[in-house]
Amino acid sequence: MRDQIESRLRDNPIVLLLGPCQCGKTTLARQFAAAHDASYFDLESPKVFVRDTGLLHELLGIADFPRLESNPKLGASWEGFALEQVLDILGDRDAYFWHTQGGAELDLLSFIDSQRFGFEFKYADVPKVTRSLTVAHQDLNPDHVFVVYPGPDTFTLTEWATALSIKELKRRKTELKG
Repeated sequence: MRDQIESRLRDNPIVLLLGPCQCGKTTLARQFAAAHDASYFDLESPKVFVRDTGLLHELLGIADFPRLESNPKLGASWEGFALEQVLDILGDRDAYFWHTQGGAELDLLSFIDSQRFGFEFKYADVPKVTRSLTVAHQDLNPDHVFVVYPGPDTFTLTEWATALSIKELKRRKTELKG
C-alpha cells in the first residue's frame, strides 16, 4: 500500500485515503506528510457550516438583530456572513478550511494565482492574533492573513496579519484577487 501511495503522490499533489474508522489512515497520512514535508487534512471530524446566514437564523429561531446579539451562535453567524462576502470576491474554487488535531484552525485558506491567503472571521471590537492563527501561519506560511471583523478600521496586527474591516473588503477586491 505504501508503494501505491508513493506512486500517487508523485503524480498528484493530493491523495485521498479512504477506509473504515480506526484503521490507521491518519497515522499513515502523518507519516507520509512528515517524510515528504507536506500537509495532510483530516476530514473525519469536519466543521459543520451553514453558508446561508438567513437559513441559519431561521433554523435557530433568530428573528431579529437583538436576538442574534444575545445568541451563542453570533460568532458562527458572523463567520458565515463574512466568509460569503470574501468568497463572492475571490470565488470558491480554491477555498479551504484548515485545522490541526491540536485544535488550531484557519477559517479560509485561499489560493490566488501563486499566492496563499488566510482569512479568519471574528465578531469582535478589536480582533487579535490568536495562538491558533499563529500556528496556522507557521504551518501554512501564507503570503498574508486577514482577520475580517465588523469594526470600522483596517489596521496592521503583525507583519503578516491585518485586521480587515468588512467595509474595506470590497474596496480591496483588486488587491485580494491579484
